[in-house]
Amino acid sequence: LANTVPGLGPSSESQQSFTQTLRGRPPLVLVDGIPISSNIDNDTSVANLRRIDTDAIERIEVIRGPSATYGDGASGGVINIITRRGKQDKVVSEAEIGVRSVGNLKSGSFGNFLNYGISGKQGDVDFVASFTRDSFGTPFDAEGDRIPLFADSESDSTSINVFGKLSFELGSQQRLQITANHFNDSQSQEGDFDLTEEGIQKARLLDTPIDFIDSSDPFNRGTVISLDYSHNDILNSSLKAQAYYRQTKTASSLFDNRVFNPDQPLDIGRSVVTAERFGGRLQLNTFLSDNVSLLWGADYSNEESKGNFDVFDADEFDNSGGTRARKIGESIRIAPYDIESLGLFSQLKWDASERLSLSGGVRYENFNVSVIDNWVDGRNGSSAQGGEKTLDDVVFNAGVVYKATPQVSVFANFAQG
Repeated sequence: LANTVPGLGPSSESQQSFTQTLRGRPPLVLVDGIPISSNIDNDTSVANLRRIDTDAIERIEVIRGPSATYGDGASGGVINIITRRGKQDKVVSEAEIGVRSVGNLKSGSFGNFLNYGISGKQGDVDFVASFTRDSFGTPFDAEGDRIPLFADSESDSTSINVFGKLSFELGSQQRLQITANHFNDSQSQEGDFDLTEEGIQKARLLDTPIDFIDSSDPFNRGTVISLDYSHNDILNSSLKAQAYYRQTKTASSLFDNRVFNPDQPLDIGRSVVTAERFGGRLQLNTFLSDNVSLLWGADYSNEESKGNFDVFDADEFDNSGGTRARKIGESIRIAPYDIESLGLFSQLKWDASERLSLSGGVRYENFNVSVIDNWVDGRNGSSAQGGEKTLDDVVFNAGVVYKATPQVSVFANFAQG
């Protein structure tokens, strides 16, 4: 995606997209208009672009810069992933299988790909469903040595994606659609940097695969269920309504915190973040005249988030040479909190002539943030007080496009997010 979208930073080629910004600010990632980005992701994994398999995607729409239509984390812009739908008036079944190597065909570098999909359209009903399993091996360098990769790379990972969509045409103007997608990305933590030999001129992997006990390998999971309704001719407008539920959970790689701070309470641990959101959206595109349209509506969401540490037995980890990680408890890294958001928006577009287009929009945003009353920070053992706060603001945008020639356009734009 970064190769085709101006202003989108290069991919980190890993499960994370923490450093990938759009015009220097974090973008809001949507799947069929549903926010996949969560509030707590911005502090941790930011694995948004790894929560759906590419086989389920029909196209991707990108809006650079803030807009009135979407708020809540879209200061850099919007990346909207549009999923497939059944279009052909027959049932189409497809299967694909493949093998790949990420290390000069060496043993351990191989992964495989398996996909099965079925789609079709029968009368007023269309459907699509797919199952994808994709795995990566271990990368090797040109001299045949395994490459140590720091955390959350695609190395030694397996992803499974299950996707389904069922749609009903309710006459010539109305449509009802149900969509579900589940993505699970798991990874084997196979080792660490080799620090046992002095004078090594390059990074090498110390082959010490970790066996997680009473826990699991690092993972990134996401589930989205949505119900969409559209009406193309109501009150001289086209209407779209949406309700959704979304859950994400990410467990990072195991980390020995004693390397940096031997005195802190947390010795062997890893971050686990969870976010659960439900919400809805109602928008109308009203045609005020042949060349003036007004997009307006409201959106609402409620998201509960928490960020914990999984705590592991340090003595057993040391005695096993760093290969056994037994979970013995949890501690708080980010206090559980709830964000309730309400947005009201309107966006006007006026095609003043064949060459000149004007646009402008305004959005009112209201947030209510609630944090649990009392909690203890697992990193230093200090206690903290929670509470509640409400914030609101109004942002606006304005833009003009002038087509100097059929091939050349000049534009200016100002937007707040």
